[in-house]
Amino acid sequence: MVAAMEKKLEQVVEEVPRAHKAEKTWREEEEKEQTAEGECEYDGDFLPGSQKREQKTEGWQKMNKRKSLVRQWKGLLQMVMNGKCRGRKMGGKWEGGKRGDSGPLYLFRAGPIPLTPPCTPCGNLPLEVASVELLGNVHSATTFVKRDLGFQGKLGNVVLLTYGDTLFSDETNSSAWRGMTSDSAALATTDPLVVWDTGLSDNGYPVQFCPVMEEFGEDPAHTAMGVTNVVELSPGRGLVYFLKNHRPNGINRLIGAGVASVCLTYPSNSTAPVPVATRLGEYWWDAEIDPWYGDVCAMSDGKYIYAYGHAKANEWVYVSRVPIRHAFNLSNYEYWNGDDWQSELLAEYGEKEAVFGEVNQGQVFFSRYWGCYVFVYVGMLFVRS
Repeated sequence: MVAAMEKKLEQVVEEVPRAHKAEKTWREEEEKEQTAEGECEYDGDFLPGSQKREQKTEGWQKMNKRKSLVRQWKGLLQMVMNGKCRGRKMGGKWEGGKRGDSGPLYLFRAGPIPLTPPCTPCGNLPLEVASVELLGNVHSATTFVKRDLGFQGKLGNVVLLTYGDTLFSDETNSSAWRGMTSDSAALATTDPLVVWDTGLSDNGYPVQFCPVMEEFGEDPAHTAMGVTNVVELSPGRGLVYFLKNHRPNGINRLIGAGVASVCLTYPSNSTAPVPVATRLGEYWWDAEIDPWYGDVCAMSDGKYIYAYGHAKANEWVYVSRVPIRHAFNLSNYEYWNGDDWQSELLAEYGEKEAVFGEVNQGQVFFSRYWGCYVFVYVGMLFVRS
């Protein structure tokens, strides 16, 4: 694999002059989509699949494809030439065991995700786990952190990993207090035990991914934002659901669940894209009276986004859905009531309205091999028929 990558890099070197020439063209378009601070613009008019997006010409789509290639070429070449593509040694050894120094480390490039049939299933249901192999501990190639949770999403060809509490550490993996964020995001690499953190703070640590905002009376010492997986809405743009938690002195009080738009930015001082989340409000669903849609996971079937969430004081999980093109419009959400979808929020919810229960968090994906949707989760699982 390494030899094939090196051969590809040789071809890339020949293409770079043309890539630089093309860069000026798409840079002007990109500046229109990003603010001066490098954050995503959300002007209320961005609805994937809307008339505004449908008016993009075929030439613009081709330019976007070329833009993605240019970024990949420049990022890979710069990482290789600067010697930054081999991960980071921890105390003289590669943390995670045998992997790491076997060759160059590249950002993982994802292909299109098949969402739904047609397909011919090969597997026989029900699913059975044949074996499990522990690969080791996952660590960052660019910083030193300890994390909990972990979800996988995709924007364009970038595999985006999102996490919960992220504690800052050092090369000795010390537990001494250095600070933390309540969530963070990183990029997947070709090594399953190594992630790539971008957009680091001046101290060299990850910044808060889903932001804590002063305008809502929030501060990092008392407010935490829990996130799950990023769901792509259109190439390079997506959303993430969050759950706001007020936890002074370590005592949790869940406030509400909401939605943030997500995009990738490309600062001039970074060799890789930086994911940015922009909250659309303080929250949408009141944690005291509504299910916390999105706090278990979210998925797309190509037409709808489905957001699964727990609720207060019971063990069940509930689901909402929204057309992809209206994912940022709360009035377009529908809620499963046990029999059908309804546009009104659930007045009451118990076992009947739930889709499953006794489960913590996980992810849903469509398996072409099994010919069905698969839920990978943590904890016990009870599924309603």
